[in-house]
Formats: sequence, structure tokens, C-alpha cells
Amino acid sequence: MADTCSRVQRPPIRRLLHIALAASVIFLLVDLASHCLPVVWTGVGIGAGLDGGILAVEWWDPADSELAAWREPGWLFGHNDFAMFGWFGWRDYPSYHVVELHLWIPLAACVAAAIALIALHRFRRAPPGCCPFCRYDLRGLPVLEDAIACPECGAAAQASRAGCTAKIPAADQRR
Repeated sequence: MADTCSRVQRPPIRRLLHIALAASVIFLLVDLASHCLPVVWTGVGIGAGLDGGILAVEWWDPADSELAAWREPGWLFGHNDFAMFGWFGWRDYPSYHVVELHLWIPLAACVAAAIALIALHRFRRAPPGCCPFCRYDLRGLPVLEDAIACPECGAAAQASRAGCTAKIPAADQRR
């Protein structure tokens, strides 16, 4: 007979949930900050910026003297000329290329992933005879007043659901 409570390697749902929630908070803070303090970094032939909730990455031919004069290397704080239409932007010129993305799109994806992970974790059922929280095998453990405390995580479970039948005598309950 196979042990129904054995710990099977499953994706760490709580860890994935924490990552999704942390990413959601980070995207939200970056989105809000980009409305208050837009910032652009420009290197030689490449640049990236956050302005008004839009992340833009741009690259160009550094040999083009007109673009090189227009984009001096360094940091720039303040509003820029990001004008994007739609959800995703791609501008392609002969020597200048830009990819733009609204920050609410990855934020919405992270929030949706967090909601899905919460639902998956919440509705995952433990097999009969196991702790509903950590899936520890509770069969054969002594019972106090139709309740049993999981020795692994400390959560209380109903003895009838755990398949525990051994009752502790009333004299031994005081110890």
C-alpha cells in the first residue's frame, strides 16, 4: 500500500507567490516613480529610460553624427519625448530603433500570476489522513477531544478527517 501523505516534490507555490507579489510591488513602485521622476540613461549608441509609466530602450548607429550630438552620454532627469500609442511600441528608422513598453503590462501579468498561485495554493487538497497545511501523515497519532495538533507545523486538524482513532484516556489528558 502506497503512502498517500509522502512528500512529493511539487513546485514551491509559496516561493513563487512571494516572487510574483514582490515583482508586482516593484513594478508598481517603478511605474509610480516614473511619473514623478522620469529618468533616462544614454550610452554610446544605446539608451534606456522610464517616463510616464513607459519603459523605452533605444539604440542607434554611433557613427551617425546627427544622433550622436542629439544623445550625449550620461543621465537625464525630467520629462522626455516618449510618445507611445497602443500597448507596445516599436519605432524603426534607418539608423535609430526604439522599443517601448507600458509598465502596467508586466504589473498586470505579475498580479494575475499571484492571484492564480493564491487560488492554486488555497484549493489544493491534502490526501485523507494528512495535515491540510503541510501534508504531514497524521494517522496513528493520539487524539484529544476529536482534535489533533500536527507535530510538523502545529496546525490543528479534525481527528476524524485525519483517520486517527486512538483516543487518550481521560487520566492521561492532564499530563
